[in-house]
Amino acid sequence: MSRVLDGVITRESAAELDAAPGTLLGGASSAPPRQASLLSGSLNLLNTIVGGGILALPFAFRSSGLVAGVLSQLVFGGMSWHGCMLLLRAARRAEPAKATYEDLARVALGRPGWLAYHGCAFVNCFGSCVSYVIVAGDPPPLYAYAGLSIGRPPLLLLAVGLVIFPLASLRDISSLRFASGAAIAIYAVFVIALLCLWADGPPPQQPPSAFKSSVAGYVRAVPICAFAFMCQTSLFPIYGETDQPTPSRMRRLTGAALWPPPSRFRCAAFAAAGSLYVLTGVAAYCHFGEDLRGNVLLNLAALPSPAIRAVRLAFATSICLTYPCLHFAARCSLDQLLFRERRAGRRVPLTLAIVGSSLLLALVVERVEVVFGFTGAAASTALSFGLPAAIDLRLGRAAALRERAGSWALLLVGSGLGAVSLANHARDVILEASAAAPVAAAARRVW
Repeated sequence: MSRVLDGVITRESAAELDAAPGTLLGGASSAPPRQASLLSGSLNLLNTIVGGGILALPFAFRSSGLVAGVLSQLVFGGMSWHGCMLLLRAARRAEPAKATYEDLARVALGRPGWLAYHGCAFVNCFGSCVSYVIVAGDPPPLYAYAGLSIGRPPLLLLAVGLVIFPLASLRDISSLRFASGAAIAIYAVFVIALLCLWADGPPPQQPPSAFKSSVAGYVRAVPICAFAFMCQTSLFPIYGETDQPTPSRMRRLTGAALWPPPSRFRCAAFAAAGSLYVLTGVAAYCHFGEDLRGNVLLNLAALPSPAIRAVRLAFATSICLTYPCLHFAARCSLDQLLFRERRAGRRVPLTLAIVGSSLLLALVVERVEVVFGFTGAAASTALSFGLPAAIDLRLGRAAALRERAGSWALLLVGSGLGAVSLANHARDVILEASAAAPVAAAARRVW
C-alpha cells in the first residue's frame, strides 16, 4: 500500500506514484500488479471519509432539522463525489500526468495553488488533532466507573503524555494501519448502539423538528457536513492501488464509499458513509431530541448501560490510534510550508509543536463542534470543492461549456458556503464568549 495516512500523501509515496504513470491512468507500467479490489478500495476510502466527524454530525441534524439533515447528507455527499471526479479528470488532462493532489495544485495554479493545498491540508489535519484531544478529555468510562475522580486538565496531560505523544513521535507509523479495519467496525457498532437506544428508549422531552425556522441553523450545519465528507486527499493513492484503475471503476468506487448509486446499491450496501451518517444523525436526534450536544459521546456519558460504556471505550482506543496518523499528515504539510528541504532532525521539534499546541487548544476549547466548525468552513470546503473545481477549470480551458459549468457551479457554491459558514461560526463563537464573560467575572469575584 502507498504510504498514505488519513488522507495525506507523503513525499515518498508521491515519488513512487510519479515514477509509475500507469499507476494513475491505467497505462502500461513496470510496477507489480495491483492487489486491491474494488471492494477493498471502497473500504479504504470509506475509512478515510468517516472519522471523528461522526461524533459531531448529529449536531448538524439538530441545527437544521431531521429532514433537512438527511437532505444535507445527500447534497454534501454528491458535492464531494463531484469534487473527486473533477480531480481525476484534471489528472488525465495534466501534461505530464500527475499522481497527487499536491502536484495537480502546483501545475494548475502555480505556487499559490501549492500553498493553498498545504495550508488547507495542515488546517484540516491539525483541527482533527485538536478535536481528538478534546474528545479524549471528555469523561471516559474507565475513570468514572472505577471510582476515580480526575479533572479534565490532568486527564488530558496523562492521555497526551503517556499515549498520544509517544505514538506521534514514531518515525514510521505504518504498523498502525491495522486500525483502519478496526475503526470501521467501531463506527458500525456505534451506529448500532444509537439505533438500539432509539428503538428501546423513551421519546425525548423535546422531540426533533423536521425543519428549523432559523437560517443560521442551516448555515451552522454546513462546515460539519463538509468536514464529514472530506476525502479528496486520499483519492489518488487509493486509485493507484485499485486493480485495473479506470475512470468507470473509480466512479463506482467513490460512489460506493460516499453514497450508493441506485444502479449499484446491491453492491454498495456493505456500509456507505452517507448511510452511516444518516443513521447516526437520525437515531441520535430522535433519541436525545433538542438536548443533543455537539459531541454525542457527552449525551451517552449520562447513560449507565455497560454496552454504552464499551462503545465509548472503543472510541477512546480508536482516537489514540488515529491521532498519530493525523499528526503525521499535519507534520508533513507544516514541514513543506516552513522549510525548503525535509530533514529528519526536525521531526521531534515539529511533533512537540503540533502536539503541544493541540493540547493547549483542547484545554481552552471544550466543545468539539467549535473546532469542527472552523476546520470544516476554512479547510474542508476548500479541499473538497474550491480547489478541485479551480484545478479542473484551469487545466480544462478548452473543454466544452457543459463540462466547465459543473466546475463553476461547484467552485461558486462551495466557496460561498465556506465563506458564509466561516463568518457565521466566528459570529457564534464571539457572541457565546461575550455572553460567558460576565458569568466568569462574577465567579471570580465570588472566589
